[in-house]
Amino acid sequence: MVISVAIVGDTHALNFNQIPLKLIEIVEQADWIIHTGDFINLNVLDGFLQIKNTEFIGVCGNADTLDVVNQLNKVEMITIQGTKIGITHPFRGGPDHLTKKYVFNIFRGKKLDIIIHGHTHEICVEKIGNKIIINPGKAYIDDSSAWLILLYLNYKPKIKIFEFKPS
Repeated sequence: MVISVAIVGDTHALNFNQIPLKLIEIVEQADWIIHTGDFINLNVLDGFLQIKNTEFIGVCGNADTLDVVNQLNKVEMITIQGTKIGITHPFRGGPDHLTKKYVFNIFRGKKLDIIIHGHTHEICVEKIGNKIIINPGKAYIDDSSAWLILLYLNYKPKIKIFEFKPS
């Protein structure tokens, strides 16, 4: 059985209604939601929880309000369909390559198949060694696109990227 996981992060929305509707429609169809932090507002976290309460996993980000931070951890590890996944939102800034190095240090010594992180707002999917590294980019539309990644888990992970362009 194939399990679909919607990966989204850095929503930076004051209200769940600010999330692109097409992105929400894809999230609703997925079996699971992973959010990489920076909800910004408890209303946004609650919106995602209403869609998939028990099939939701998220971490807090450096820009989240205290009420969000109090509900979520900075690091999560979960196994879905036999795939071991680590999730974080680094609280350090800096260039993408330093963020990746910091993320790898967070999960050093952990036997993971996939590492998912937010923070840089730059979408990235790459294989480093035997791990797949995913950053879903940002999920808000300003003068540039919003992004969502669908991860399909079965025998071998497959990834589909969705872009939501400004009107």
